[in-house]
Amino acid sequence: MILQLLTRSNGRVSCIAKGVLRKGSKLSGVLEPVCLLQIETKGKSSLQTLTNAEVSYRHPELVKDRLFALFYMNELIVKLTAENDSLANLFEHYSRSIESLSEEEDIEPVLRAFEVSLLNELGFGLNLTSDCESGKRITAESNYVYDLESGAKKISMASETLAIKGSTLLALAGRRRYQVEEAREAKQLMRRVIQRHLGDRKIESRELFRGSSHRLDA
Repeated sequence: MILQLLTRSNGRVSCIAKGVLRKGSKLSGVLEPVCLLQIETKGKSSLQTLTNAEVSYRHPELVKDRLFALFYMNELIVKLTAENDSLANLFEHYSRSIESLSEEEDIEPVLRAFEVSLLNELGFGLNLTSDCESGKRITAESNYVYDLESGAKKISMASETLAIKGSTLLALAGRRRYQVEEAREAKQLMRRVIQRHLGDRKIESRELFRGSSHRLDA
């Protein structure tokens, strides 16, 4: 098996697990998506060989939409990060997000928080708290448009196609809870932002489950 692993110190790394599908392999049942592992590798190339892996913690099992949400987060990491790029806080953000997926009633805020934290780690952080033109603080009662190059700009009317509430921006910044309309606006904005960094690439996990009764609507 060729594996993509998110590590605490070296970011995303690739390795090969030889013989893992053979009966009696010591790695059988260990290499699961929600397992925290202690690993050992060897080799001089960028594709290391996994020589040992032990489970130090198993996150709670994720099913249906929560499992799809995990696939989505994994795909973002694979497509937006470079191998062996040590991103200081991504490992903790990812682990915390997995825990939240098993605990929180609504998965949408979990996904938005992960998207924002991932972009911050990559140096693509969003300015969600101040107007890019005036420098004034975003207010929940005002309306804005979010320019992907410069940030939020206050507008007088909410009729523009890309209008977004100040309360939505503050929810994305983690400063207030989402209401229904804010959750919808936040999803739309983050789709635009993520796609900008993906370029022509698609989110395959979203397409894969589009027709499922338990699809991921991320």
